[in-house]
Amino acid sequence: MLQLPRRNCAGQATVEFALISPLIVLCLYLIVGTTASCLQVLHLHDIARDAARTASTSGSPIKSAQDFAQSLGTTATVVISPDQQFVSVTVHKTFQPTSIKAWFSPLPLRATVTMMLEPQMVLE
Repeated sequence: MLQLPRRNCAGQATVEFALISPLIVLCLYLIVGTTASCLQVLHLHDIARDAARTASTSGSPIKSAQDFAQSLGTTATVVISPDQQFVSVTVHKTFQPTSIKAWFSPLPLRATVTMMLEPQMVLE
């Protein structure tokens, strides 16, 4: 039986890995950046909820919500409904993922929470 000569395939796996590895690294960077952005959005919603709760229970809702948001490094816009029953707090922050900083501009993040204003307690 006649045997055909075998071709040498010793470097094939190395070449394939060299071609695919940049794509794998890019995917990992995007996953890390997306995860960090999602965590920042969750954190921003927590800040908005806490600022709205602070505003709904205080005597001066606008000032207390803005002070609370500023203490956590964000800016807040507070709107009280015309019938004085609801307070709406919108918190703004820009986020720059460190893993993909060179490729993308900062992301503007925003969270809005609305709560009912609670009546002031009178202690006698």
